[in-house]
Amino acid sequence: MLLMIANNPLSVWESVGELDKLQSLEELVLGHEHISGRGNYALEFTFGRIRTLKMLNRTHVNPREKRDYQIFYLRSFSGDYYSNGGTENPEEAKLSEEFIKKHPSYLAVVRIHGIPSR
Repeated sequence: MLLMIANNPLSVWESVGELDKLQSLEELVLGHEHISGRGNYALEFTFGRIRTLKMLNRTHVNPREKRDYQIFYLRSFSGDYYSNGGTENPEEAKLSEEFIKKHPSYLAVVRIHGIPSR
């Protein structure tokens, strides 16, 4: 599925994370210029948050790049994960509602690649 929302910019990363709920979303055209957050990691954080995504703004990534982006995403927010109830065993994590709201797909990506070390 292709979703084009470049002219309807999202203002927070939480909104991008919600797109992970679209299980058939493989291609996305999105304007990142209005999203606040951690630097200029739009590509990494978008691919990290949307597990089914294969193409972003007409840029295709191969499986290795996708894995690297997801691991970068996990590492970038691992401190937040641990400070919000995360544990070495994600099945035992009691994450805060705030963390889950900000990172709805974080645990799903952890199940794919494992939890980053502290």
